[in-house]
Amino acid sequence: MIFHITATHTHATCYAHHEDKRDLFVKTIASAGEHGIEVRSCLVNAGAHKIYLVIESDSLADITTWMGPILDLNDYETMPVVDMKSAIESITGEG
Repeated sequence: MIFHITATHTHATCYAHHEDKRDLFVKTIASAGEHGIEVRSCLVNAGAHKIYLVIESDSLADITTWMGPILDLNDYETMPVVDMKSAIESITGEG
C-alpha cells in the first residue's frame, strides 16, 4: 500500500537547529528499506514546519516500528492513498 504521511512540529519544537535530533530523523528515514518500506518522496515546507512523505509498505505495523525513534519529534498523520490511475480504473472498471 501507499501512504502519505504529514509530520508537523512547531517553531518551538523544530529540530532543524538541533543536530542530534535532525540526524536521528535523517537516519530513520534512510533506514526505511531495512523495514521493508520504500520512501517514494520526502518533501519539506520549512516555513510551515511540515514534512511530507509518500511511502510504500505492506504493513502499518512496519511503519510504526520504523518511525519509532522519531515519533516524539512531530505529530503525524498517516493516510493510505492510491495513485490516480488506479483510482480511475477502480471507478470505471477499466484496466
